[in-house]
Order: sequence, then structure tokens, then C-alpha cells
Amino acid sequence: MLIEQIVIRYIDAWNKTEPHQRRAAIDALTTEDCGYADPLAVVRGRDALDGFIAGVQKQFPGFVFSLAQVVQFLAVLCAPLLFSRTGLVKGVILTQLATAAALASMALIHPGPHGGTPALWVYPIYMAMQFMNEPGIYSLLMDQIPPGERSNASASTFFVSNACQAMASVAMGAAIVRFGYSAALLGIAGLAVAATLLFARLSGSHATSAPDSSGYLEDLTAIRL
Repeated sequence: MLIEQIVIRYIDAWNKTEPHQRRAAIDALTTEDCGYADPLAVVRGRDALDGFIAGVQKQFPGFVFSLAQVVQFLAVLCAPLLFSRTGLVKGVILTQLATAAALASMALIHPGPHGGTPALWVYPIYMAMQFMNEPGIYSLLMDQIPPGERSNASASTFFVSNACQAMASVAMGAAIVRFGYSAALLGIAGLAVAATLLFARLSGSHATSAPDSSGYLEDLTAIRL
């Protein structure tokens, strides 16, 4: 069994809400003495794992576990480390270019000889770069606004961002229908590169000094995970 198949089946087991289907998925994937551990719990054995997953589903109805969500969370946590090393401007440029490269890769790669899907592994990289990019741009914006006006500016930023995402989703859907996935993804990758060049030009093509870490982490809490 390929590693990517194991990952997909493991995530699928967490998303099974019907008890018999969930237990069948666990039995097919794990051994009798399997174990699971996180900061809140340590369980061992199929029965314990099944009960733990059922408890999570009961506590968080509608919860859907995915690899992309884990990557997004880790990317946001790692963003301060990146920006402290590169500065905000260079960090934003790097993450934007990496996002464009990931989009182009997803458009150009094809299934492997054994039925694998390389895009499955490129997609989390794309999501990680995208979610590391957002805090950098947000912090650059907040650095230019007086503290007393940041609350209104933050609300306006997220309103505009969500509105743009909605319009982009409609446009992307129409582009996929007309041109196909590959062409649409390549088009977005090109737009990402163009946006990066414009951002670099407007920012003077030089990195600003990294913000105070305490203030940056305070701003970071406003970013959606």
C-alpha cells in the first residue's frame, strides 16, 4: 500500500460517522495493538481508538478532518519564524512565489505509474505557503495603521478579503468549466507571479525589519486558521 493511500484511509477513518463503517475502516488499517497519542489523550488498541474518534465526533458535530487543515495550522504557527529570518517583505515575496510554483506544479504533473497522485502532496505545500503569506501581508498593513484604528482596519481587511475570495471562486469555477483545470491553475499561477512583482515594486524591492515578536503574535491571533 502506498503511503498516500495509508494517509487517505487514516483520514477517512476519522471522518466515518457511522459506527460500523468507522470500525471497519480502523480494522482494515491498523493492528490490534495500534496506538494513538496527542497532547490531550493516549489510547492503545482498536477499541480505544474507535471510542476516542467517536468521542471527538460527538464533542464536535460536523467536524471533518483533512490533511490540508493540519498543514494550514502548522504553517500559521511557523510563519513568525520565517518572517523573523527574512523580514516581512522578503517573506511575503518568497511565500507568494512558492504558492505560484505549487499551483503550476499541480497544473502540470500527472498521476504516477502506480496510480499515485503527486498533486495530493503538492496541494498541502500550496496551502502552507498561502497561509504563511497571509499573516505577513496582514502585519505589513497593521504596521502602517495607528493602534487605535487597527480594529476597524482589521474588520475591513477581512471583509474585503472574503468578498474577493467569493468573486475569485466564481471566476475560477467559470474558468475551469471553459478551459479545464490545468489551464485555470496555470492562469492563477501567472497572476500570483504578477502580483508578487507588483508587490515587490510597490514595497521598494527591499525587506523591512521584522516586527516586534510580541506585537506580531498578537496580530497573528486575528488570522483565521
